[in-house]
Amino acid sequence: TLVVCEFPSLKVVYEATSTVRVTEAYIPGFLAFREAPCILRLLTSLRASRPDLYPQVLLLDGNGVLHPRRCGIASTVGVLADLPTVGVAKNLFQIEGLTREDVAETTRSSLKSKGDFFPLVSRTTGETLGVALQTTHDSRKPVFVSVGHRISPATARLLV
Repeated sequence: TLVVCEFPSLKVVYEATSTVRVTEAYIPGFLAFREAPCILRLLTSLRASRPDLYPQVLLLDGNGVLHPRRCGIASTVGVLADLPTVGVAKNLFQIEGLTREDVAETTRSSLKSKGDFFPLVSRTTGETLGVALQTTHDSRKPVFVSVGHRISPATARLLV
């Protein structure tokens, strides 16, 4: 599904769904091989039918650089579509020393209100790979936001 929203109101101005037969098995870390072609077709169709609604940035359900190969679906789609992209994942990849247990502990102590976040830092390189972000006041499960393509970490977090 491709949903285009106005910003900052988030009013939905376009929505398209495509039903596809998936021929590739799901393999963690390789989501882009299954889903990117469908997303790119939806974007191509939108550009052809309603170029005025073509998005300026994409938020994708998956990772950007917070990924074992630093190239999740948000990075792949961003490069192929030549658009700024942000990865917004529901689950944490345990990479470069980041563990679910450590993140859960920091979540409990650091995320109290909507908009609270903490950086997800590689224990291997010291680089910030993304952030854990609380998106509602009553949620106790953050989303994991990371740069996909052509966007700064701060802007990626603010958009989500």
